[in-house]
Amino acid sequence: MRRSYLLASILTAVLLMSWGLGQISWGQGSLPNWPPVSPFGVDMRSTIDESQGLSYAVSAGARWVRIKLSWDNVELARSNPPQYQWSFYDTIFRRAAEAGLQLVVTIRDNPSWAAATRCGPLYNPNDLARFARAAVERYSQPPYNIKVWELYNEPDNMRTDGWFENLGGCWGNAGRAYADMLKVVYPAIKQADPQAIVLIGALGYEFRYVDHLNMNFLDDVLRAGGGPYFDVMNFHYFHEYHANWDPIKQDLLGKLESLKRVLTRNGVQAKPFVITELGHPYAGPPAEGYTPKGNSRYVIQGNVRAIAGGVGIIIWYQMVDGPEDVRLYGLLNAGLVPQAGYDVYRFLIGKLNGAAYIGPYQKSTYGYGLEAYQFRKNGEDLIIGWCQHDGSVDMIIEWTQALVWRRECGDTTCAPYVQSLVEDGGEGDKDGKRDGKIKLWLTSDPVFVERASGTPTPTHTPTVTGTILPSPTPTATRTPTTIATATPTATSTPTATLTAAPSGTPTATMDPDPTPTGTPAAGGRLWLPLILAP
Repeated sequence: MRRSYLLASILTAVLLMSWGLGQISWGQGSLPNWPPVSPFGVDMRSTIDESQGLSYAVSAGARWVRIKLSWDNVELARSNPPQYQWSFYDTIFRRAAEAGLQLVVTIRDNPSWAAATRCGPLYNPNDLARFARAAVERYSQPPYNIKVWELYNEPDNMRTDGWFENLGGCWGNAGRAYADMLKVVYPAIKQADPQAIVLIGALGYEFRYVDHLNMNFLDDVLRAGGGPYFDVMNFHYFHEYHANWDPIKQDLLGKLESLKRVLTRNGVQAKPFVITELGHPYAGPPAEGYTPKGNSRYVIQGNVRAIAGGVGIIIWYQMVDGPEDVRLYGLLNAGLVPQAGYDVYRFLIGKLNGAAYIGPYQKSTYGYGLEAYQFRKNGEDLIIGWCQHDGSVDMIIEWTQALVWRRECGDTTCAPYVQSLVEDGGEGDKDGKRDGKIKLWLTSDPVFVERASGTPTPTHTPTVTGTILPSPTPTATRTPTTIATATPTATSTPTATLTAAPSGTPTATMDPDPTPTGTPAAGGRLWLPLILAP
């Protein structure tokens, strides 16, 4: 039963994979043909195959996979000419392309001959530039067609002991060195493929409950002149840390705003943003209280907020749990069984395929704690909303008929979404009045509201201001669409220059003030000793 359902889902998803791309302008900057029309993706561990839920990712409608390219597995020794062992990555990158997926490739893991650690500053950045050029030359071409490259993972990490060396980045005390690396590697990537998009290594950028991240790292990189040498700003966000950012803006939007301020105060032109790890556990240490209900709820809330913030690629962490993980974030567990978040993720992508983001829904009619966002799909409106607290809140829509998708939730789990038709003055209209409006009650669990066919469009509907999500076009093949980006002019690629770090580099003003405490737990992400949210 599960196998036939999965195969049918895969075939359906593959038919939706041929999506056109265009130039889309964002509030924080723009690139030709960026961001791609579908933002949805997943993080896979080291490989791309069924052990990482490949068929399930395709079935859910994910467009992107983030995967690491370990330099130390490819160039084992320095030689002239260099000797590369590409066969493993040839196999998994081709497999992704055949499945209709595009990749965000994280170059990381220094060979022992190139650096003192696997994760940090290099003896000679030109060694990495040579390797990156070779990788991009090889994999930017068919059948791979890879266009998005990331340089290290959480480079703002300062520690190299134990688990931290395997985090994928430890440049936290060497922001100038990271900038100098960018100045050499960025031009090499652009020379290999002028259409390549280069992401700064995703920043952890947290201050409470962790002690290994340098909140000044981005300031250090930018003050050392690194700003022109990456195309897209990149960060990680885990809902457990929302209390750090809620004083600025709600949840991940607060962290996004804080990073924009860092760019602005360093005189860096606005850049697009991506989130290459977004997550919230469904299980963990019992005292922390994580539940499948909270996880599946945040799959919707986190992705919708990121879209509202103009984030171009949103990578859910992670596709499959590892058997050693202490906190479980996966859409599938280690036994490849879909969890509550998987079904909701698939439902969300299905609803937003072909939808345009309009903006926050009806600010003038917000009740206390109402959070709602409006989309338009096939000429019809779609609203996704929820209550920000544990009670309920009313939402008024000026339609006479609406299709409402809700799900019933217990203490820890929820049933699948079920559709009902609500008519003005009828069952489901809270005020019971025939007044040309429908009043719905919302809890903290997201509700999807679609305009029923034939309901007039209200005059107050705002104009389109943001994301254009994919409008599926059936295709008979599994060949992925190559991201087409405008080729920069010769003067747009900075020349490589290395400069010695001056003494007395000024300390950045942190935003907000960090007060680091606690120590990350082993086995998985860097993590809280206590729960901040269910």
